[in-house]
Amino acid sequence: MIKPKDEFEKNIIEMFEDNFESLRIESGHTITSRAKNQALQQVILYWRKLHDLADKVTETEVKLILANQETISGHKFSIEGIVDIVNQNSEVWLYDLKTHDPDFIAENRELYEQQLNVYAFIWQMIHQTDLSNTAVISTAFPQTLRHAIEMANEKAIDYEMDKWEPVIPMPYSFDRVKETISEFANVVDEIEEGNFSPKTTEEIEEVGETSKRSFVSRVCNNCDARFSCISYREYVIKRGDRNKTGFRKFFFIASSPDAEEQEEWMTGNLSDQSKTNENE
Repeated sequence: MIKPKDEFEKNIIEMFEDNFESLRIESGHTITSRAKNQALQQVILYWRKLHDLADKVTETEVKLILANQETISGHKFSIEGIVDIVNQNSEVWLYDLKTHDPDFIAENRELYEQQLNVYAFIWQMIHQTDLSNTAVISTAFPQTLRHAIEMANEKAIDYEMDKWEPVIPMPYSFDRVKETISEFANVVDEIEEGNFSPKTTEEIEEVGETSKRSFVSRVCNNCDARFSCISYREYVIKRGDRNKTGFRKFFFIASSPDAEEQEEWMTGNLSDQSKTNENE
């Protein structure tokens, strides 16, 4: 566990614990102690890295909506996004938080630029004010920083923190906004008409040149619908333990990255349920 460096970080921990307990009581669910510690570590380290930026934020969780759009097939849709705004010294920056790791964002920069272009277009249309720039804030730790945290090596953590660049500027241009909105519309038509196919098994197994992670590890393993996906089933069968059959094989593969965490999650929820029953 990362130790607080000052009184403010101690306050962060207290606020985190209060918030966690409120959410636990409200939802009736809990998470593993490991997941909880990881979340707290992320909050503290982000504060250490980005407290200067956080102090400058003038608007948080600004909801942007481009409503009343229509596809070629006549399906109505809207585009929504949540951003943070920094307005300082005659500059206005639009930030979009992403859970993807920085290397993946770097490999797929065009995707993020397209999305931020649309957000910037909506914001400027509403406020009639020019933006100075847009950027993505990656909320995923780099692999080297994660390793230093797991090893509880304070010197290594400080070293990796200095190297870590979670803010990734994205130059924007309105030249492709209409094209991007049209691409959104095509996706809506595909979904509404039942033609939205998953990536192929080969595609989900591809490993990024920079991130060194596959689509299946980044996305599929966190998808609740993965056991209904043809590509994921093929992937599981190809990779799975042949001594396990049917859905036992699927659940084995899903839990194998961290079986200890899954068991801890179950124990945590059982303990939480016991507390709830006692309170009743």
